[in-house]
Amino acid sequence: MPRSKRPLSVEDLWAIKRIGPPTLSPDGRLACAAVTAYDMEKNEGRTELWLFPTDGGRAKRLTSGDKDSEPTWSPDGKWIAFAAKRKDDEEPQIYLIAPDGGEARRLTSVANGAAGLRWFPDSKRIAFICWVWPELATEKAQAKRKKERKEAKVKAYVSDRAEYRFWDKWLTDGRAPHILAADVATGRARDLLAGTGFALQPWEPNAELYDISPDGREIALTVDLAPEPAMMNETDIVVVSVATGRHRTLTAQSGLQDSSPRYSPDGRYLAWNAYNVKRAFNDQGRLILRERRSGRTRRLAPRLDRATTKLDWAKDGKGIYFLLEDRGRHGLYRLGLQDSLPTSVAPSGTISGFAQSRDGKRIVFDRATLSHPAALFAIGSDGKGERAIESLNRTLLARAQLGTVREFTVKGWRGHPVQVWVVYPPRFDPTKKWPLLHSIHGGPHAAHVDGWHFRWNLQVFAGQGYVVAGVNYHGSSGFGQAWLETITGDYGASTPTPRPRPTICCARATSIATGSRRAAAAMAATWSRT
Repeated sequence: MPRSKRPLSVEDLWAIKRIGPPTLSPDGRLACAAVTAYDMEKNEGRTELWLFPTDGGRAKRLTSGDKDSEPTWSPDGKWIAFAAKRKDDEEPQIYLIAPDGGEARRLTSVANGAAGLRWFPDSKRIAFICWVWPELATEKAQAKRKKERKEAKVKAYVSDRAEYRFWDKWLTDGRAPHILAADVATGRARDLLAGTGFALQPWEPNAELYDISPDGREIALTVDLAPEPAMMNETDIVVVSVATGRHRTLTAQSGLQDSSPRYSPDGRYLAWNAYNVKRAFNDQGRLILRERRSGRTRRLAPRLDRATTKLDWAKDGKGIYFLLEDRGRHGLYRLGLQDSLPTSVAPSGTISGFAQSRDGKRIVFDRATLSHPAALFAIGSDGKGERAIESLNRTLLARAQLGTVREFTVKGWRGHPVQVWVVYPPRFDPTKKWPLLHSIHGGPHAAHVDGWHFRWNLQVFAGQGYVVAGVNYHGSSGFGQAWLETITGDYGASTPTPRPRPTICCARATSIATGSRRAAAAMAATWSRT
């Protein structure tokens, strides 16, 4: 590389535009994503929505707000809904904007804010998550309580909850996350869970926790039915009538932590993830399919020994797309309803979100690697024809010299193969000695992945002259359930308690640039439990 290039700096890291998961127009021609840019001198960030043609054409900015996020395209293609907190908003509200531009209009004015947006299939209503006081029946009463709490001299709360805080959010003011529906024509919102006694889990509730049936008559949601919510409680899938509030619990006898339901396009099935937290708190889960008419339930791909997230039905209703974690990568996969194992659509790097066109022939997704921040791509549903569709960080990254990334396998405890990511300093000379920086991932049931981190960035570390190693030690995620449990009850021990040897195979050391796809293919045979 040219000597004029310099290693990636902290200033460069903050200058990179951060691209969120995309939403796709029904015709598949345009993707929309939130783009966040930071100003180090002002110590502030700005998030706007951008449009990206899926044929690789020039991108354009769609909004100019400070905090525009969660874009989601209406099924009829006329609107992009998003959550935003603008100058007159005390809390984030739902805004609508036409894809061809113009001024965004505020749809909601709810005192407790809006997040976790989902369109109803007829494009006439938008469901969203709102923290409400369940005992208050009207929006006027909610606004009054909010004002009283804001103006109160005493800010302390008394709580007898065992889990009264989640990260930086207190759970002591009596509010609960409900699902509301806003009318697109009038903006009027109605609490769909009023009087049911149900609420979503309070741990960062989002749109993954609920879904709307194709006929718009029913919502399915993830509910903790215990007297008091707790992170390790079993949860259930409950369906609620949009019109009447009548409800049924579908999973009361499952004994599992059931979560994130998804209706099939024809309404015949409901799929979700389920976790056996009674057996193991770090259970990586399984896929469950329920035939709605008969109530018959079965496990999909019972031999699959990997965690799956972000379920989304294929448009033909014959399969399910999801993200699958495997050996330090989060790829996009598809599973047919009768398949024993999924097939890869986009396996390499780390994908955090994706969306399909109405005909199911085109998919857009964001993907990051250890050598590149998240960028947007378009691909066919068969995994062919991948193309990059945005280049917002191209100029900045062209000025930086990044270190080479390699993947190795070493022998760990009891001879088990252990994956190691290594990022070398720019202009690395193997004949010289270099200082080593060992980046230890947290969790501990998480993993170093082929992705881009804005706090613990291995390229920035390497740019300071270190050889950086990220080891996916015993207990890391992405290597199967047995591997996850090898350190259970032995955290920090020098010699773990002997356990059954995990049935894990590893690909040999390979270059990210040339080997990630081959390695992913080689690992397909090791997904199944033996």
